Amino acid sequence: MSVATSIDLVFSLRGDSAAFVVELVVALGREGWSPGDDPLHLAVGDIVDFDWINRPLSQRELLDLLRQKELAAERSGVELLQASGEGVQLLHLGDGVVSLSPSVNRRRLSTESRATDLSWYLARLLPAASAVTTGSLESYRVEETA
Repeated sequence: MSVATSIDLVFSLRGDSAAFVVELVVALGREGWSPGDDPLHLAVGDIVDFDWINRPLSQRELLDLLRQKELAAERSGVELLQASGEGVQLLHLGDGVVSLSPSVNRRRLSTESRATDLSWYLARLLPAASAVTTGSLESYRVEETA
């Protein structure tokens, strides 16, 4: 049986909202989250298919792609990884709502438990979310189903 976990962040956007996801990804980078050399992401023009692709992109190219998607009012998404191997898929649903799904090497409470170590993720995600200047973190919700 699989476990589905989501950490949903709600921001009140201000200023250049097209820069919001770019700023969030950069802030997450300061907390150790990196897209890697072949980042899994949603391509420009992918509006409803959620056809995640990976191809070699520099950090600059990825940030430019995310900005293009924001300017086109498309949902943007990218997978981010910690050096220790854990990863999340970040999906900006629009209007300042960001969903983060622990997707790679999901950290569990213990080897015997199937429950996600949510405190580990929150400690590495919320400081970055709070540092974003193009949006103010208003609330977050965590949900896990097995």
